[in-house]
Amino acid sequence: MAAASRTVLSKLDRVEGGVIDFFMPAATRLMSSPQPERVLAAALASMSGFRSVAQERSLLTGEVGMVTIKLMGSVGKLDGFNSVARFLGGLLGTSFNGQIGKLRIVTEGPDVEGVAVDLPSRTAAAVLAAAEEASAQGVLVSKPSSLPLDIKELVLGRRGGRPPMSDRSFSPRRSFGRGGGGRGGRDNNW
Repeated sequence: MAAASRTVLSKLDRVEGGVIDFFMPAATRLMSSPQPERVLAAALASMSGFRSVAQERSLLTGEVGMVTIKLMGSVGKLDGFNSVARFLGGLLGTSFNGQIGKLRIVTEGPDVEGVAVDLPSRTAAAVLAAAEEASAQGVLVSKPSSLPLDIKELVLGRRGGRPPMSDRSFSPRRSFGRGGGGRGGRDNNW
């Protein structure tokens, strides 16, 4: 929403005078209200397309109510669901209910890796509040505004799992015991 507020201000500079004159009676009426700043703010929000506060969404799935948190440490420290669940349980204690959404391994150079993980918004807030304690354990906690593209996911058009047959190395040749191929097993010098 912060970006939208900056954008709407730049749009105001591009409105032609004739258009402004057309809206002057409505502006006069709005500015005579008991709270003109609030009315102006509502008008700017409406111009930006906002009618309600945007709900937080996961960067990984777009799911409302889930927040993506990045946990980074030394290679192998946080490398999957179990290690993340153990770390969060140790960090938050009994307030961690074990609920973890989608998880993606993220690397930042040869010595730093971790995960981008979706957590319920309350859990994410607790993890962010405990960032200093996490740092003492060798894990940097952040709330990213974006994530690098997962090229494999884009190319294959899917998320995780086993690669389709076209991705696997497949050879129609079969070995039939000692000697090699399926037609006689030996080189025939004709």
